[in-house]
Amino acid sequence: MIDERLGVRLSTMRQTIDLLEERGGTQIVETGTTRSQNEWGGDGMSSLVFGSWASEHGGHLWTVDADPGNLENCRTLTREWAESITYVHDDSVNFLAGFSDRIDLLYLDSFDYPLIDLVRLYGDDFDETCAILRNLGDEYLVEHHNDILADSQRHAEREMKAALPLLHPRSLVLIDDANLPGGGKARLARKVLRIAGYECLADEYQTLWSKP
Repeated sequence: MIDERLGVRLSTMRQTIDLLEERGGTQIVETGTTRSQNEWGGDGMSSLVFGSWASEHGGHLWTVDADPGNLENCRTLTREWAESITYVHDDSVNFLAGFSDRIDLLYLDSFDYPLIDLVRLYGDDFDETCAILRNLGDEYLVEHHNDILADSQRHAEREMKAALPLLHPRSLVLIDDANLPGGGKARLARKVLRIAGYECLADEYQTLWSKP
């Protein structure tokens, strides 16, 4: 279900799914489940994209969320493909640390990135303030506002470290909310991937990585 309503996520989602098919992957794990209807341009609808794809291609999706309400909403939204989805109520780091299957596609999108909190420090108009933040640069924002940014970024870093043993040379890693002021969710996870020998295939609103 690659829908034009994916907006800023469209190109990377399409590239990811194309590569997953090309590599014969079937096992998808996403952290942070789709939690509300019609959030194509906001939170994204990854559970619908991955669940429908898994159902059509003999694959399976594990979708993990710490909020049981989010999972119940996801069950409703993806009920058409429920046989191809496992809904997991757990902390994502804990789940990944105990997971024993291989992962062909890892999608990290748990723990909301605090962009709104950052914007509120610098202005009232969202778009204008985001431009101000980008001009300040990621290093400045991390140096001065790490107390705001750290939790989300460190969580993604812990997820990445927990998942590395489950990946193989043809695995794909996709991280949401990556191209945001302050480095987005992916700032620290990118470092983990580089050290592990991964290379960046696309770096847009989402960042896509794989072994060379």
